[in-house]
Amino acid sequence: MKPSEQFREQVPSDYIGVYEAIKNIIEEEVPDATTCFKWGMLHFDHQGDFVALSMRGNYLCLYLMDTELVQRFSDQLKGINKGKNVIRLKSIADIQENLFREMLATAR
Repeated sequence: MKPSEQFREQVPSDYIGVYEAIKNIIEEEVPDATTCFKWGMLHFDHQGDFVALSMRGNYLCLYLMDTELVQRFSDQLKGINKGKNVIRLKSIADIQENLFREMLATAR
């Protein structure tokens, strides 16, 4: 079973759309990234650990391994639930596709 399929089995049905949208953005922006399932999270590796997805409480969490990236984009992320290196998503409406694409491009 692929790591993305293994992780998808953990995602509650009402978060599948959010998961698929984020996964697709990551795969389109970093097509040569490899995936692995570790520590209960789906990791995307690109020249080392790059981003990871996990379910935490009522959120699908996007972890950015560049710990300064969320801070750098903090003005554009106003109104989104975030932490030091995590963006917490509850619905498709939380996904700012162009901004996430720019963040991933910056992190590459």
